[in-house]
Amino acid sequence: MLGMSKVKAGQVAKGAFVKLNGDPCQITGTSFHHHSRGGGYCNFTYKNLAKDGTHRLTCKSSDQLEVLDVSSEKHQFLYSDNDELVVMHPDSFEQRSLPASLVGRRQRRLLTPDTKLFVLFDEDRPIGVSLPPKLVLTVTQAHHEDAGNTVGGAKKMVTLETGYRLQVPLFIKQGDQIVVDTESGQYVSRFS
Repeated sequence: MLGMSKVKAGQVAKGAFVKLNGDPCQITGTSFHHHSRGGGYCNFTYKNLAKDGTHRLTCKSSDQLEVLDVSSEKHQFLYSDNDELVVMHPDSFEQRSLPASLVGRRQRRLLTPDTKLFVLFDEDRPIGVSLPPKLVLTVTQAHHEDAGNTVGGAKKMVTLETGYRLQVPLFIKQGDQIVVDTESGQYVSRFS
């Protein structure tokens, strides 16, 4: 494959795209441990772009890893259709169907029409979708909670415009716009 090269694990940095167990992955964290005898070890945390989840990998710093030559293009999410996401390039207006598996399950539930995202390509093949770190979404359902129920930073469950449910502070009400972390799916703040 033209978009790949092998490098020593000790040369792989955070943010790099590699192929592990046949799947495209992005390195999200690195740490290196050197021993007095022999070579050192590399500990990586990585996000599997083909499947949900963050994983860990430990290997010798002399081990070879396949690094992908990844490019990204800005797109706009339009809608989902069964197991596909339909996105549009903002300049050419070209629409493209992507496998929904390129986006994590939680992240799919945060997508609204017009969400800006980046499609990651290895050569011309889409291998992943990167959402902005935070999205602003509207609360469509919020139950009224008792004002006295505030021990220990009390929270309540709300439903967002996408159908996604999450815990928020008691002061959030229906119609409020909130900021949600796309990686964890958790409440960040009220949008003002």
